[in-house]
Amino acid sequence: MQRILQISDTHLAREPGPIRPGYPDSDRQCARVLDALGRNQPRPDLLWLTGDLAEEPAPEAYSRLLDLLDRHVPGWPLAGLAGNHDEWRELDRAFTAAGHVLDGRHVLGDWLLVGLNSAVPGQAAGRIEPAELERLERVLTRHPEHWAMIAIHHPVVPIGSAWMDRIGLTNPD
Repeated sequence: MQRILQISDTHLAREPGPIRPGYPDSDRQCARVLDALGRNQPRPDLLWLTGDLAEEPAPEAYSRLLDLLDRHVPGWPLAGLAGNHDEWRELDRAFTAAGHVLDGRHVLGDWLLVGLNSAVPGQAAGRIEPAELERLERVLTRHPEHWAMIAIHHPVVPIGSAWMDRIGLTNPD
């Protein structure tokens, strides 16, 4: 049996501390979650970080995230996705340098896990580009014997939340 843990929306800023007045300290909140996972959960086969890892997509935010992960859940395998607050190239650069995968695919036992990039630079709403759908088709075709789990940051269908429904996929079909 494979074990996957998923975290989304860490929203780390360029500097440690609250991202806006009145908000909690994102670094401290992320550390608390990771600390609890490290204490209470066995090491997973994958920790999947599914977008909005930074509030301000700066190398410093991604570096601090990777440091928090190394400090609180050292050695855990991880993969990530970009969200609407992330800058894909910066996030990919940080993950690649640390030996992790962004928007990739993983085979874990009978499962195929595929991350899709739905981030649109400068936009809150997401979109799946034709090339990303073609990549998904190729990956699924290469692994017909596996169950597939596909992760995407943006809601694909309306979820009944006015503000979340506004930032869902612009091309959900």
